[in-house]
Amino acid sequence: MRIERENVLLRAFFSSLEKEGDLPAYEAFQRAAEEAGCRGATAFRGVEGIGPGGRALRRRLLAPAEDVPVVVEVIDTAGRIAGLLARAAPLLRCRFATTERAAVVVHRRGTGGPPPAAFSAPGKEGPMPREETGVLVRVFLSESDRHGWRPLAREILDRAAAGGMEMALVLKSPAGFGTHRAERSTKSEVGSLDQPVVVEIAGTEERVRALLPRLDEVLEEGLVTVEKVSILRYGP
Repeated sequence: MRIERENVLLRAFFSSLEKEGDLPAYEAFQRAAEEAGCRGATAFRGVEGIGPGGRALRRRLLAPAEDVPVVVEVIDTAGRIAGLLARAAPLLRCRFATTERAAVVVHRRGTGGPPPAAFSAPGKEGPMPREETGVLVRVFLSESDRHGWRPLAREILDRAAAGGMEMALVLKSPAGFGTHRAERSTKSEVGSLDQPVVVEIAGTEERVRALLPRLDEVLEEGLVTVEKVSILRYGP
């Protein structure tokens, strides 16, 4: 059975080192999503990125633990997302989240199966976020792409930080293909790795508009997508 509907995609950004009690903050957020009756929440671990205030998030040699970005994605109805944001507001304080409309196609076996989770009351509400229109940019690259001697993804990340972007992170995929239909993966006949890489950047429309020409300077080939999102700011 095929079901089509419009939902909301929520993306909440964390550092892998941030804690909420005994749990990593992103795991606490996933638990809040479950308690809010959301159908699912998926965490994606980045390779490197920038956090609030331009703080660099990346793996460091000899560090006791990795400090890398983690994004948790939740796709659900507007009501459940609103309930999650009310419930999880304390977890998002001084952090960053985006929401956008998402067209969803759900495939189910037959017409049976358990009913969707009921919406649960959010409980005591936390502070309300400030909301504004922003832009999410995705740059699709290969791990082997370079700008001079530097990895191109690192160059783009540094330019995003210099441009005052709210958030930027680098995600690495185990497999994929690009415009030349050449498959890239962790498996290579010559023993080298050339995995697909996505650089995600979020910020205000004004700052993104100023950043795009700076990306044109270093992108000889590649795919860039630009979409409007709602930026939710919690705390200072």
